[in-house]
Amino acid sequence: PYGYRKDPLNKKHWIIDPEAAQVVRDIFRMCLEGKGNDTIARILQENGILNCTAYWHEKGIGRGGKKTQPNPYRWKNSTIRKILTQQEYCGDVINFKSYSKSYKMKKRIENPEENRAIFFNVHEPIVDRDTFEQVQKKVIKRTKRRAPKSENGEKSIFSDLLYCADCGSKLHFATGKNMTPQQDCYRCSRYKSNTGDCTMHFIREETLKLFVLQRIFDVTALFFDDAMAFGEAAKKQRFQ
Repeated sequence: PYGYRKDPLNKKHWIIDPEAAQVVRDIFRMCLEGKGNDTIARILQENGILNCTAYWHEKGIGRGGKKTQPNPYRWKNSTIRKILTQQEYCGDVINFKSYSKSYKMKKRIENPEENRAIFFNVHEPIVDRDTFEQVQKKVIKRTKRRAPKSENGEKSIFSDLLYCADCGSKLHFATGKNMTPQQDCYRCSRYKSNTGDCTMHFIREETLKLFVLQRIFDVTALFFDDAMAFGEAAKKQRFQ
C-alpha cells in the first residue's frame, strides 16, 4: 500500500516509506479531527501533495497507472476512503481479499471478511491500532447509502454514460432531498469532489429523460417520413 515499500533484502517484507507514511498519518489525523474525505482531498491538493500514482512515478516505483495526469496533486474521495480503511497500516497483512471464479476471468470478486486470512503485526505499523479503530467508527458512521428507487429498485439508465461538457469528468448521480425523484440530478464529479476547477452545474434526471424521449420521437418521425433519408443519415453518422 501507499506508505510502504518492498524491503530490498526481502521482497515479501514491507518497510515504511517515510515521506508517504507521513501523508497517511496526516490523513488519519484529519479524519479524527472531523474532516470529511472531500475536505481532506482538497487540503492535500492545496498543500501540493502528489497523489499516490504521481508519487510512485516520481520515485520510480513501478505500480502502474497513468504516467501523466492533468493534475498530479488531485486526490480522489475514493482514494482517501481506501487509505482510511486499510488494516495493513496497523502492521497486518490480509490475504484472500478477492477471488476469481475461473482462471479465464480477469474480474476479481470481493471475498467476505470471514473468508479472509489476517496475519497480525507482520510489519512496522504506520498508525497505531487504537487510532485505526477510532477512524473505522467514523467511516462507518458517515457512510450513507442511497435507497433504491421504490418503483423498480434498479440504477438509472444513464449511469456511467454522462460526462461534463466543460471538463470531461463523469457526471455523478445525486438524489433529491427526502428521496424526491423529481429532484434527482446528475452533477460534475470534479466540482462535487471540491478538488477540481469546474463550475457548479447539473441536469435533472427527469429533464434528461424528456430530452432523450424527444430525440427518439424525432428520429422515429424521420424514419416514417422518409426511410431512404433516414438510412443515409444513419450511414453518415456511423462513419463520422
